Amino acid sequence: MMWPIALIAEPSLIGILIARLAFAPPASRRITEESGTVVPPSTSETPAGIADYAEDLARCIATGLSPIAALRSSRPITGSNRRSALNDWWEGIERGLATGGTLDNSIRVTPTTGDLDVITVSLLSARGDTAALVDGLRQAAAVVRSREDVRRRRRSSAAQAVLSARVMTVLPPVVLLGALALSPGVRSGVTDLPMIMVIALGAALDVIGWRWMRSVASRGSGRTGARRGVDREDALALLVELLAIGVRSGSAAVETIRLLAAVGPPVLRASLSRVCEAVDRGERLDTALAGLGTDRRARRLAALLVDCSRDGSPLAPALDHLADDLRSEARRLHHTAIGELPVRLTPPLVLCTLPAVVLIAIAPVAVAALRAVRADL
Repeated sequence: MMWPIALIAEPSLIGILIARLAFAPPASRRITEESGTVVPPSTSETPAGIADYAEDLARCIATGLSPIAALRSSRPITGSNRRSALNDWWEGIERGLATGGTLDNSIRVTPTTGDLDVITVSLLSARGDTAALVDGLRQAAAVVRSREDVRRRRRSSAAQAVLSARVMTVLPPVVLLGALALSPGVRSGVTDLPMIMVIALGAALDVIGWRWMRSVASRGSGRTGARRGVDREDALALLVELLAIGVRSGSAAVETIRLLAAVGPPVLRASLSRVCEAVDRGERLDTALAGLGTDRRARRLAALLVDCSRDGSPLAPALDHLADDLRSEARRLHHTAIGELPVRLTPPLVLCTLPAVVLIAIAPVAVAALRAVRADL
């Protein structure tokens, strides 16, 4: 006997909607100056491609090629038909050079995304010193690989929480569809207006619970705006890494700060601009560096820059050591956030997902069972 389409249309549509929400790929995110968000490029091959490209540039320049010749002779190949940020960056620089622009101007007017900032800082900081540029590009490749390793660890650490949230979200409509297939009483009951309202309420709670749990898991994995302490630690580590690359590429610390205030990641520009404005007003370096922040880690960076400028000690190794310390502390904070995931997932689970299971999966079956008992009496 054919079932009326109306009996299964509503729960089927609910199931499809919830499954689409739970298993849809995350929307691509861009780097915007308004939000100040730094997000890696969407293609999985790009981070490794940027690191390999930085090493290719270093090898070409080490063999005697000029930076422009090295850029032109090492066109990035990503290995797929999709566009990548690295290809767009290379083509933007090539267009600038083809119209008669200098290398520095072509780099400055070409937008950079994600991990391309390390190559940009290396090229703009070199000022014709090829040996320093080679050292900076090799350090840039190491930084890119380190960043990608950290991101991969964060994503995998929250994978279990995301999978559990998806299973709990899809379970209610799956159970309801199974009940519709097996029970005529459930099929007849879902057409009643009160039961339609109950199922609709359950579907709304299920969607809200999924979005809530996904937001909690994303913050725990570091994909989106994580807790303020974690964000601050990441920004400081990023700043120290870029400062180290600029210094290794032949630029002074203050010059690298000016460069990053103009073309660096948007999340860093405001604080670096304050430092540059203070230096331009004639303030001492230690006073100007207060614009980086007042917490312990920012003060540590400021003290390191001031001490090295006073005693003439090598700055790049000290910056490398500080960057490692800040990255280690950032990883510790993220591991703590991951450990807190089960606790932070409890509110959406209890307030939204479990009630959705009752309303979508249990209520229709219970009502059908009660009707059958009453019919037998």
